[in-house]
Amino acid sequence: MIFRALAVARDEAFYRLALSLPDTVTQSPYGPTFRIFKVFESLESLVVVAVAGSRPDGIDVCWSLVVRASDAKILVEATVELTDEEGTRDVYSQSHSTLDAVTAARLIGECSADVCAQTHWAIGSANA
Repeated sequence: MIFRALAVARDEAFYRLALSLPDTVTQSPYGPTFRIFKVFESLESLVVVAVAGSRPDGIDVCWSLVVRASDAKILVEATVELTDEEGTRDVYSQSHSTLDAVTAARLIGECSADVCAQTHWAIGSANA
């Protein structure tokens, strides 16, 4: 159920985001990324779905969904990060935790839609 929700998030919300970004935003030619990680020295794992690009003003933008699973809970986080010469900062963020796979799948869908709707960060100044 959770893997299906992640696949749908990648194939729908994140692909639509990648296709909707202005041509002035340089993106990876491979589309949205989908990665699975083992958390160092932990029993936890996490999955990241993301779209990243560089704006003409030199600021990198990353829209991401992270699902982190442990024996205790499932954490669903959605963020938009801007990176420039001063570092990286979150400009949009939401986070939810649950113990239930059905709820986690629903949160994945909702958070994906919400974070991918934050397209205005692809244009304008760092404070846009």
